[in-house]
Amino acid sequence: MNEFKTPMFQAMQVAGRVKEQEQAIDSRDVAEMVGKQHAHLVRDIDNHIEVMNQNPKLDSDDYYIESSYQAGTGKSYRCYLLTKLGCEMIANKLTGEKGILFTAFYVKHFNQMEQAQQVSPEQSLAMLFRSQADLLEETQGIKNDVKFLKSEMRLSTSDEQMFSNLANQRVTKSLGGKKARAYKDASLRQTVYSQFWKEFKDYFEIARKGDLPRVKLQEAKMFIREWTPNTENRMTISKLNDQLELDFES
Repeated sequence: MNEFKTPMFQAMQVAGRVKEQEQAIDSRDVAEMVGKQHAHLVRDIDNHIEVMNQNPKLDSDDYYIESSYQAGTGKSYRCYLLTKLGCEMIANKLTGEKGILFTAFYVKHFNQMEQAQQVSPEQSLAMLFRSQADLLEETQGIKNDVKFLKSEMRLSTSDEQMFSNLANQRVTKSLGGKKARAYKDASLRQTVYSQFWKEFKDYFEIARKGDLPRVKLQEAKMFIREWTPNTENRMTISKLNDQLELDFES
């Protein structure tokens, strides 16, 4: 989804709808920005209004103004115009990147509308053109910040324990299992474990296993599945475990 291709960001449509929506945002635009089907958003708003109408101290029109639009077939469909309060209601239900982007948009939009009431229509339209570029730059900055934070996030304690268990299982299997002579050889077992963690940290360029970025957790699982001891250790493991079989035969 591209937030900057919604009707609200098209200059000609903004110019045509600015009088109607100078203090509100069309629910179709909101649905597109938050990645939700418009029909589902309308349903949620209907639920909000139903609850508000049960309290005489609340007026749902302060939040949502019922409206309609015509589709290409000429058929009319329901929509809502969301005031600043209505946008805040929707934003409070959102989390993560979508919540950040939508909040940034509607706060910017209403600030612009308040300023537009104090200037001429020509100045208002020029302001909208300029703000489109400004908002694009600001939103891209937010996206970059979110991307950076995701790349820097470290594993949770449960994630670190989970992939440590997977690593232990892989090393144990490479030694032939816990009943194998190679596994019971403490020196060899320590050597193989040391090899695994050295190669793991070298591959991911980290100083300790807990430094693994969370975004690389799936890659770490793949590394564990594909890892095997080096040739020297594999030969030592085979000799010890083969010797066990010879002992049984004799």
